[in-house]
Amino acid sequence: MPSAANLLPDFEGLAVVKSTAKVTNTGDGLSESQDLDPVALHHGDEVWYVGRGRVTQVNHRPTNPDFPDGAQMRQHTIKTEDLMLVEEGEVSALMEQRNELRAAQRETLQRARDAAEGQERLDVQAEQLAAEQAALEAEKAEGAGATISPLRKPRTRKPIAE
Repeated sequence: MPSAANLLPDFEGLAVVKSTAKVTNTGDGLSESQDLDPVALHHGDEVWYVGRGRVTQVNHRPTNPDFPDGAQMRQHTIKTEDLMLVEEGEVSALMEQRNELRAAQRETLQRARDAAEGQERLDVQAEQLAAEQAALEAEKAEGAGATISPLRKPRTRKPIAE
């Protein structure tokens, strides 16, 4: 059954709060592929790899060795079965999606931590903020009152008394 704090399954009744992955045998396939299709890489090159592996071991250990019955860490060992060098364009969209998901997860985690400490934050939609900023910039460019933001009420001007 997952712990209340996360989606990792408990281990022998103990909360599992973290997981790690150790990937083994990554060099074997790469060395073999260099024999078939040699590539000259240079210091500082950014390279992209796609791989497939099999989980060969799962262990649990306490996050704090002084408290063996406390929170646990799940350790996965993954043996690489296939690994290949790919072009950035083949995986960049997937990596971007993953980065956006991780950023959202970090934001959710930070909000939960802030709420636990009694700090609340307002939710402001990025699109709304961007639209408001664009409207303000347009107003500045065309002169005050020349453009009306769709997110703000129009200004009403009092008639000049004669």
